[in-house]
Amino acid sequence: MFRGMESACPLCGVVGTPVTLPFEGYVKGWVTSISECSKCHLSFSTRRDVPSELYDIIYRQASKVVGYHRYAAYAEHIRKQRDPGVWLAPCASG
Repeated sequence: MFRGMESACPLCGVVGTPVTLPFEGYVKGWVTSISECSKCHLSFSTRRDVPSELYDIIYRQASKVVGYHRYAAYAEHIRKQRDPGVWLAPCASG
């Protein structure tokens, strides 16, 4: 879709197809885009040099971050479960 921004899939190594234009991520000046693998269908960032503190920052406020708020909800629910894996498994599909 967007030529010149191809990147290899981190899962299977096939060159992905860019599906977004470049955009600034959660860190000012850190520009990336999203590609999709035609083989395994993984969607991935074209950047692999994620700042080490990025996920600490996101997960500290996951309930407020679009795309991560469900993980905060999952964490709250699995604390109350006798068998968290059994409870969490159906969540992976939706």
